This record gives sequence, C-alpha cells and structure tokens, in this order.
Amino acid sequence: MELSSLIRMGKQISANIPESQKKAEKIASHLKNFWTPKMRKEFIDYLQKNKNEFEQELVDAVNLLNK
Repeated sequence: MELSSLIRMGKQISANIPESQKKAEKIASHLKNFWTPKMRKEFIDYLQKNKNEFEQELVDAVNLLNK
C-alpha cells in the first residue's frame, strides 16, 4: 500500500474516534487489529520522522504500539 494512503487512513482513524481519555489506546488497538505489520511499520517509521503532521493522540497511539 502506498505511504500516502497509510497517512490518510491514519489521520481518518484518528479523526473518527471520539475524543476521550482513551483515544490513543483506541487508535493503537485499531492499528494493531486491522493493519498488517508491514502497514504499521511503514506508517510508524514515517510518523516518527514527521510528528508535527499528526495530532497528538495519533502520535501517542504509535508510542503505545512501540512499547
């Protein structure tokens, strides 16, 4: 899958999960359950180098996946 599609999808997931104290956990769960390891790796690698392009909850979700 193209990186631009993964970026768009990641932002859409984040935008569609309601604000809550557990938003980052819900995003991380979605990425873990529905994205392949290759998709996650490509997205995570890009996000870690370009954090300023993403909302904080998505960055926090990626940090949770890397634990």
